[in-house]
Amino acid sequence: MKKTLIALLAAFLLISCGTARKVTKDVSEHAVDSTATSVTKTETTETVVDTSRTQTGEIIITEIVFDKPDSSGGNPDGNAELDLPGIGKVKGNVKSVKQTQVKQTDERKGENKQTTVSHEEKSNANVSRRDKVEHKDSTPGKDPYRWRYIAFIIAVILAAAVLLYLKRQPILQVIRNFIMQIRRFLK
Repeated sequence: MKKTLIALLAAFLLISCGTARKVTKDVSEHAVDSTATSVTKTETTETVVDTSRTQTGEIIITEIVFDKPDSSGGNPDGNAELDLPGIGKVKGNVKSVKQTQVKQTDERKGENKQTTVSHEEKSNANVSRRDKVEHKDSTPGKDPYRWRYIAFIIAVILAAAVLLYLKRQPILQVIRNFIMQIRRFLK
């Protein structure tokens, strides 16, 4: 009987040695995002200046041909007085008057071009990082079956107490004899 009781007690102690662990796992994750913006502005300015020149001129050529003066006393009709534009009054023996008018137009075409190019570029970049940190923590947790173990221990103690009590009584001898007969029958 003592051997049976010691075997039950050893089995119970070996069963109750396992402990449950509570594992907590924390994961924090950080993201890396990259954005870039670029603005380009190109401005072209073209300036054109007309440098054409026009010159207009008028030339009047007056040719007056005089006769030799008459030494005989003169010709009163030969002395004439002319009023010429731009020259004024002319007196004398005028044989002929010839006027030539020359009009001249001088036109020079020209153009002056100037081109200016302005280039402006702006860029902006934003970078953000992602990190992942994982933290595991293992701590002994509460065993969900602990109340069963406690109830089993109490039941074993009560069973041992009942067996010790019944050992004093003759009914225990009857139960023993019954179990022994079953053993003999099965052999």
